[in-house]
Parts: sequence; C-alpha cells; structure tokens
Amino acid sequence: MAKHFLALAALCIVLSSCGSKLGTLSSDDFTLTPQPLEAKGGKVAFAVNGRFPEKFFKKNAEISLIPVLRYDGGETTAKGASFKGENVVGKAKQISYIVGGSFNLRGTFEPWVPEMEQGEVLMRFAAKVGGKQQYLPDVKLSSGVLATATRLRETIGTEAAAWAEDNLKDQTTQAAGQGNNSAPLSADEMLSRAAQCKGFNEREGLYVAAATQYPDDYRAYNNLFVMSWQKGDMDLARIYLDEALQKAPEAAEPNANKALMLMLDGMAGKKGEKLTDEVERCLAKATEAKSYMQVLGTWHIAKGEYPEAAKLLAETHSNTAALAQLLNKDYLKAAETLSRVANPNAETFYLRAVIAARTAQAEYVFSNLRSAVRLDKSIKLRARRDMELSKYQSAQEFMEIVED
Repeated sequence: MAKHFLALAALCIVLSSCGSKLGTLSSDDFTLTPQPLEAKGGKVAFAVNGRFPEKFFKKNAEISLIPVLRYDGGETTAKGASFKGENVVGKAKQISYIVGGSFNLRGTFEPWVPEMEQGEVLMRFAAKVGGKQQYLPDVKLSSGVLATATRLRETIGTEAAAWAEDNLKDQTTQAAGQGNNSAPLSADEMLSRAAQCKGFNEREGLYVAAATQYPDDYRAYNNLFVMSWQKGDMDLARIYLDEALQKAPEAAEPNANKALMLMLDGMAGKKGEKLTDEVERCLAKATEAKSYMQVLGTWHIAKGEYPEAAKLLAETHSNTAALAQLLNKDYLKAAETLSRVANPNAETFYLRAVIAARTAQAEYVFSNLRSAVRLDKSIKLRARRDMELSKYQSAQEFMEIVED
C-alpha cells in the first residue's frame, strides 16, 4: 500500500509540473528601472529585473518575454528574452519548476515619438505548454515617460531663429558706410542697410531686392530664411535656405542653419537613417558661424550627451543652455542661467517650474507655471501631461493654473 501511495504521489508531482496550464504573473514579479523612464538621445532605455515564482514554470513550458511601450496610436517593442522548462530542448535559459528562477533584461524603445510620453510599459508573453499556445495577460509595469530632453524642440524653437539672426547681423554689418549716393548699392551695402532697418517688412523687402539684384550672393537668401522663420513660414524658410546652400555649399551661416533645421525635423519624429551624418556634415562646415557653439551644444543635447552640452553652453545665457544644465542635474547652474536670460519667455518660466519640481519647491513650481501660462496658454496642456510635474498635478493650485 505504501509503495502504491508513493508511486501515486510521484505521478501527481509529474502531472503537476508538466500540466497544461500556467499560472499568472503580476507586477510584483518585475522591477522596472529607472522610474519613471526617460527619453534620451531619441530613445528610452530600461532595465527589468524579475523572477518566475516557485512551481510556476512547467517543465514542458516555453515563455518569451516581450517589453512593450504602448501609447495612443501605436506601440513599440524592445528585444526580449526566451526561457524554457527543464524538459524542453533548446538554447533558451532554463527555469526550475520547483524553485523558479530570476532574469534581467536591458533594452531600449526606439525611435522616440512624442506620444510615448503618455504611454505605459507592459510585459507581454508568448507562451507554450507541451507545444500548445497558451495565453498569459500583459502585465503593466509603469506609466509615462519623462520627455524633458525631447522638449528641446520647444526650447530652441524661438532661440534658434535668434541665433540665425546673430549670424545675419554679423555678416551684413561688415560693409557699413562703404557706399555713396550716386553709385548703385553693392550687395554688401544693400545687406548692411537692410540689417539696420527697424521695420520688419522694410528689412525683408531690402533682402528680396538684394536677392533679385545679386542672385548669386547666398547671403540674401540666408537672411530671407531667417525672416521667414521669424514669421513662422517654415516651408518658405526651407526654400530660401536651400537656395543659399546651392549658391554657397561651404558657407558657415547657412550650414549652421541647416543643422538646426535637421535637428528640429529629427525632434519632430522625421528621423531618417542619414540624419546624424547630415547634421555632422553641416556642423563641420559651420565652425566660423557666430552661433556655432549654441548649435553644437544643441546637437549634444539631442544626442543625450548632457555633460558635453552643458560644457559647451556654460557661458551662454539662454533657455537651451539651462536645459542642458538641468538635464545634467546641475540645478543651481540652470536656475542661475535662467535668471540671466535677456528676454525671458514662457519656456524660461516653464523650465524654472521643472527645476523647482526636481528640487521639491512646490511654491516655485506654481508661481513659475503661472507665469508661463500667462505668456502662453498652450502650456496648460503640456503641464497636465508632463511627468516632470506629476507630483503636483493633483494639487488644487496646480489644477486651477492649468484648467481650460
């Protein structure tokens, strides 16, 4: 009788370990880092440590883990890993039925798209038991992604036009005072006279006249690019910039401007495989441009190289420089830089709010956010979604600031 009982018990153990149904996994079985995830250099890096519980992994089971970042309109998967039970042949990592087993995954979700900011990270499973497919529900690991670095597009949107204008002023004032009233104006004289005009339309008209009278001079087209950017007509700006580069492919100023345009395209999700090479080629030709250091620093931010960006922009008092310092976690320097911005705008105050949030200063989160919203009402939606401000979004004062 005893032998019969032992044999029956052994059979039960075998049937249990090789049964046809897996148990379930929960978020308690996984640890995702960092929390929250952060977009950096056009991708979102993560690590997952976890453990299959005791008596979960059937001896004839096969399970693949697939990290997923799901967001409105789509999802992005990262490289996962495969595991097998003790009776399955193959190269996947073996997991014990009796004691379970641990695992760790590292990977990236890429390329970054803005919708990821409001996304959620899941672990998805492809499972088989005895060769038959078995459904395991997705396990949610986290919500939201910090997108401060990808805010670069908003941060440099207004500043980049000013950098381009610095190039414009630098190149068009060199010949001031060289003309006379009886002879036709030279290209230098026309550009210099335009640069001194206070009226936007008058200045633009002189640049158009210069481009018409001196169609082979790239400078008029480059300057019209700046004027079109300042008006917000980006399609026309690109046309003028392409004209400038066709006439002077090696000129520093249009190459600096082209690098900026390529970066903005990349930040808007228009990345192509050759984007990095194109930016680098433009930067190599732009070293003599007045805005070169700002453009180069911006490029390092876009690549996620924050220490280098902060170093390059250390002497610059701009929102972009402060963003580099913030991302480099030098909050005191970032705050100092923002206090010295010559013409603070909504982005200046928004960055101050983010710094306050990172340093747990609620009063300054609200006061700076209020100033940002006063200057730009579109900040409201951004603030409601921004993971940087998540600890404050349920506060009554915050909700009053961002309500429509």
